[in-house]
Amino acid sequence: MIRLLSFLIPFSLLALPLAPVAEASVAAPVSAQAALPKTVLRGVIVKIDATKQTFVLKTQSGHAVLLKATDKTRISVDGQPANFDDLALGMKARVRAKKVPGKKLFVALRIRAKS
Repeated sequence: MIRLLSFLIPFSLLALPLAPVAEASVAAPVSAQAALPKTVLRGVIVKIDATKQTFVLKTQSGHAVLLKATDKTRISVDGQPANFDDLALGMKARVRAKKVPGKKLFVALRIRAKS
């Protein structure tokens, strides 16, 4: 029985339809931002630049992280919807962000701050 199966398996593979190589190598384009891994940062806001919509978060491990808010960034302060202008120095924040490749910058996707 085993000899029969080992004899038939290579022939059964020939019956499988083979996809053209060109079709297999074509993939749907993925934006660079969508492919970046997301991270969650926690800390205290120690610097704010309202004109550039950036802020520095000092994390619990002591690192200073530069973050940029965009028009798509969702912001809340004390559980209520807020704007970038509502952020203040000394606020504790939890930020979901994506690292910008090649720069020491994160793009903030969601900012939850507490006064």
